[in-house]
Amino acid sequence: MQQNTLRNRNIYVSVGVYVLLVLSFSGTLMGTYAWYSYNAKANSSFRGTAVSDRGDLRIGIYSEAELLNADSVELVRDNDNPNVYWGNKGLKPEQITYYLKSNGYATNCMNPVTSGSRNYEGNLKLHSYPTALDNSFITSTAKLSDYVKIPLVFSTTGETNKSNLYINDANVRSNGKLSEAVRIFVDSDLTNFVFAPDIANDSYDDVGGILNLELNDPYYDFSSGYEFPYGEFESLVYKSERTSSEVEVDNPSTFNAIHKSGIYAIDFESSVVKKSYFYGYESIFNKEKAIAEVDGGYNMVDLTIYLEGWNKTLDNAEIDHFFNLDLTFEVGA
Repeated sequence: MQQNTLRNRNIYVSVGVYVLLVLSFSGTLMGTYAWYSYNAKANSSFRGTAVSDRGDLRIGIYSEAELLNADSVELVRDNDNPNVYWGNKGLKPEQITYYLKSNGYATNCMNPVTSGSRNYEGNLKLHSYPTALDNSFITSTAKLSDYVKIPLVFSTTGETNKSNLYINDANVRSNGKLSEAVRIFVDSDLTNFVFAPDIANDSYDDVGGILNLELNDPYYDFSSGYEFPYGEFESLVYKSERTSSEVEVDNPSTFNAIHKSGIYAIDFESSVVKKSYFYGYESIFNKEKAIAEVDGGYNMVDLTIYLEGWNKTLDNAEIDHFFNLDLTFEVGA
């Protein structure tokens, strides 16, 4: 009877994140700028109720680093697993912040990164940002301090059979377009995938292209008479004739610059740029995609929250913009 009662009841869990985007500059401010040029940063803090539960669900956090002062933020270490710390009726913002600081992740500053090319599902490796005429970033590894990773632990109380855990909703609010670049990687024993909480349909980001990273001119970068290809391409084809005239552009940025005359431009109609595919929220919130199976044991779900730097919303128009992110989980049949 207890099993049926639990399975007929929906248990909701909310995760709240507040993020403010600002840009951090180094050197002289010239030309256009975006995260590629200046290592743009998004200040983030966790406000309100970060993680809350209802009576039949315990929520904790898994920490590789020992949380020496866990009691100062009212985290209780598990008696059987020393890496697990439980909150009292959920996880408070200061508890998550303490975990992030102790493990070296972003707390008040997120740097836009990139997933590189990937399918909807599969493991995730985040890469840092490119610099002018250098493509080595595609094999780099983003710093832990560039993004947020929260390893949640779920456990049902008084229940031995497994129930499915779903993401029920994600509410993203922004005073600009920044929210379109937010990506969440969900990783558990059951599944792993990236989804965009502010985009309805399954889609992708191009993870290759041309950029203006030179700070002293308005042109797309070039080398030895050819436009420089940043990121990843399946195939790369240049136009057969050099650019003969320059066309001014509106709202210039790192993504939107001038093709310099006398240079061979990339033929994007013939070239194939690699892509990073992600699910839209309509594929996630329909209760057809369980993210984990939970019971009375230790049930892990890792959430990695990052800003996809190849998304073209991350330009100078987003300076001082912010987004709020609220995630809701549901346990059901």
